[in-house]
Amino acid sequence: MRRLSIALLLCLPFVAARSGQPSPPFQGLLGMPLAEALNTDFFTFFHLEETGRQPAGTGTIITFKPGGAQFRELVTLRATVTDQRRIIALRLDLAHRFIAGSQGVFANDIAKSFLADGPPGADRGALHTMVDEIQSNRNSETAVLSGQPMPQPPARASDGYLTYLGKRQAYSQTLTVCSLHMENTKESGEDWLQIQLTATH
Repeated sequence: MRRLSIALLLCLPFVAARSGQPSPPFQGLLGMPLAEALNTDFFTFFHLEETGRQPAGTGTIITFKPGGAQFRELVTLRATVTDQRRIIALRLDLAHRFIAGSQGVFANDIAKSFLADGPPGADRGALHTMVDEIQSNRNSETAVLSGQPMPQPPARASDGYLTYLGKRQAYSQTLTVCSLHMENTKESGEDWLQIQLTATH
């Protein structure tokens, strides 16, 4: 039997209760002005706060962390913006102990939301299967309480999802106007997953 995580879902600021599908007019974080992106559900729901900036060519890489102390060391978001302040790349770093641990439901939530909200409209449907696999929570012992039925994952895990679980080293997918690259890395003895979306047009 999977454990029911009722208390976690009620009391933590970083909760797994989103439907995963933004409203129809939403066209994706890539290409969006940073000021507009900061007001989207993705940034506000996960309480992402800026923690630093560094130059990157003619643009800037801006780093964000969740506001909740419990997750700050487990999650990092990096947004690359042009000198016109538009987002051209996004990278989400998740500690594997977060994905595989007892709080994996929360890692699943931000990962599937990143893949659902990040790509421009033309590419959002291409990642739908992986979003469903992650949202299905089948790699976790913690059940998700939701008013909606959970998506049924495919019988065979995709290469992208196996990379998410740390069972493959890397996975890449070229879409219409952006690309996806996922890679498992090690930093200071810690295992991390990097998920990067990069605008190609």
